[in-house]
Amino acid sequence: MVQTYRRFVALGRNEEGAAAVELALVLPILVTLLFAITDFAIVFGQTLALNSAAREAARQGAVPGQTCAEVTAIGKASATSIAMTGAAVTATVTPCPAGDVCLGSTPGQAVAVTLRYTHTWPIPLLVPGVPSTYSISGHGEFRCEYS
Repeated sequence: MVQTYRRFVALGRNEEGAAAVELALVLPILVTLLFAITDFAIVFGQTLALNSAAREAARQGAVPGQTCAEVTAIGKASATSIAMTGAAVTATVTPCPAGDVCLGSTPGQAVAVTLRYTHTWPIPLLVPGVPSTYSISGHGEFRCEYS
């Protein structure tokens, strides 16, 4: 048995270093996959935060006594999440009457808030065709039921 093993080694079938070559071939794919999973998780968390913040702002806008500026500030303040600040979030309130008119003063009127954020990948994916930024939006809508 020992002679057979020595015969294979003598014939040039030495496999020392094969694991290092396999690791060098597979490691870049695994690292890219790990970064992609991490980036997806960050974007998913930011999307959940934007949706929740938009619903919160719309709920506040359906209550009489709130102005568009106040609802926008509530949405931006609620949108803080993973690698995202309220200052980078844009808010759209519909309808937004002119002046300091209360939003939720008309029963049956729907107040809709849309929050948008442009996500820049924290870990760049070196994959062709993948953009370096991604636009995320969250939407919330509540109907005023009293005046």
